[in-house]
Amino acid sequence: MHGSCELTGDLDLLWDGTPEQAPRLAAAFAEVGADIFDEDGNPLACTAAAFLLAKVSFRTPARAATAAHPALPWGALPVAPFITPRLCRER
Repeated sequence: MHGSCELTGDLDLLWDGTPEQAPRLAAAFAEVGADIFDEDGNPLACTAAAFLLAKVSFRTPARAATAAHPALPWGALPVAPFITPRLCRER
């Protein structure tokens, strides 16, 4: 897990960034009436193309948040292991 030492009050969504998943994200965000913005705060259409940007911000009536994927410069943080599907194992 990765987080901030400060309480931000928003939700940060990390997804795999594959073009195959972008239409599903766009459909889900459109379904809840989310407004989508680029990193500079410019409004974007809620389309698959918007989610192929490394980072978008979104706002719904209930929440403001960010959606990002591995193309965003994460520095030394290895984000790929956070989004790699893992099978549950019995202990």
